[in-house]
Amino acid sequence: MKAKIRKIATFLEETHSEMGRAVTPPTRRTAAVAVIENPFAGKYVEDLSDLMQIGEELGELLTQRAVAALDIDPTTAESYGKAAAVGENGELEHAAATIIANAVDLPGHPAITRVPACSLAPDNDLGSRLVTQAVGDLTQDEIATALEAGSRTARELLNDDLIRSAALHLSGETRIVPERTQLAAVVSQIQESRSFLHA
Repeated sequence: MKAKIRKIATFLEETHSEMGRAVTPPTRRTAAVAVIENPFAGKYVEDLSDLMQIGEELGELLTQRAVAALDIDPTTAESYGKAAAVGENGELEHAAATIIANAVDLPGHPAITRVPACSLAPDNDLGSRLVTQAVGDLTQDEIATALEAGSRTARELLNDDLIRSAALHLSGETRIVPERTQLAAVVSQIQESRSFLHA
């Protein structure tokens, strides 16, 4: 599923002084944001994989916008972050799904083929923006690195009580957060609480 984008905005901040002292060179930060239609707003949906695909798409698009705003080589960025906000008819899980999918990544990896979207479908809404066309062979270490990046984000959301679990997939490998033994304990707790509530 493709994201239905209403608007995109990019913000650039330069700090030239801090606490009365000059900052040389100025520190520069940017934020690239998109307002999209939530396809699941106002309804219960068991499978959020479509939102995870949207998260991947937006992750690539907004990263390109942010790098372009800074006019830098992306490898020179010192730090980055991500966030999602959901409207009144959405659920926290909807935001979590897009963030986790975006975090499973190997930025700039040569085995990942990205092409202009218009070369695949001339009438698409993404124009010449790059989209992932294929993922080539990855080493086990690279797969593990990408999955661990996504798992870290999932664990953060888990610790903040925003999700109960997540399943991440890449090149035939799967990572479950929390780990299966921990997940079994979570399921047991949920079942016990339901039994108590219905007792």
